Amino acid sequence: MSKSRYERVALAAILALAVSEPTFAQSYFEDLSRRSDVVVAIPFDSAAEVGRYVSGRNQDVDFDPAIGAMRFSWPSNDGGPNVDQAQVDIQPAISSGNVFVTWEERWGPNWASSGNGGSINNINTFKNMQYSDQEAFESGGLQLEVRKLNRKSGFREVPVPRGKAGYVDIRTYFGGGGGPGGSSQLNSIRADYLLDVEVWARYYLFIEYGGRGKISLWVSQENAEGATAVYRQSEGDSSGDPGEFRSFWFEHNSSQDYSGPTSHVWNRNFVVLDGVQNYSEAEALVELGSGPVVRPNPPVIQ
Repeated sequence: MSKSRYERVALAAILALAVSEPTFAQSYFEDLSRRSDVVVAIPFDSAAEVGRYVSGRNQDVDFDPAIGAMRFSWPSNDGGPNVDQAQVDIQPAISSGNVFVTWEERWGPNWASSGNGGSINNINTFKNMQYSDQEAFESGGLQLEVRKLNRKSGFREVPVPRGKAGYVDIRTYFGGGGGPGGSSQLNSIRADYLLDVEVWARYYLFIEYGGRGKISLWVSQENAEGATAVYRQSEGDSSGDPGEFRSFWFEHNSSQDYSGPTSHVWNRNFVVLDGVQNYSEAEALVELGSGPVVRPNPPVIQ
């Protein structure tokens, strides 16, 4: 039996979607990876790739072939110790110039909020990515952390809605924002950004040297077009530049002890550039990476 015109059109659309899936997934990463100012470009798309950066303390970090990305896991427990070994250290060795960093992240369904303004899996705030001067880090000095807020947003202080993964902000250890020896939310947050579960989010971090240093952060998700500027050239350290870029950490942990079902978060497509001249150029790169998304999510394997 021959197919109807509508069946043929539907089939063509499905085939076009299938062809476009890997193109979208890698095109932005590949474009940035080809730039002359690329310092680090790591897809985390194989067990071998993940294995290069996972040390002996990271037994809860592996490669997930079903998702095709690096996976951080929290086994089911009843208030056991925080899984603070979920750390992957990448040292790009940048000592000067502006730095543009992008990576992708996806939270599993067990990180969905109940919508009552409480913690998620007993966690109030969750580190996602942190940056430090490695020499300062060894003596206790961090610089900043990109976080997920599990109870309420950092801008309007509204509770996380039911089924959502939390809001994005930055905690800083810069001298003017809480350190040394302390920490606080980075000044001048401009917008709340709500993360979904089971959806890839793309982060864009831009840090400009000079004066107190300026920090900008955008986030976009694959189920929406366009990126949101959570921070826009917010000033960092009152005592001078943010410091040399020596170490980025995928550090999914918290000061609270995890208590919940087996849960996961995935990361992939990490890129560091050191030749982005100004905020306008960074903003243009964000626009390129936050266009419409056509590919569906792969299944989540628990």
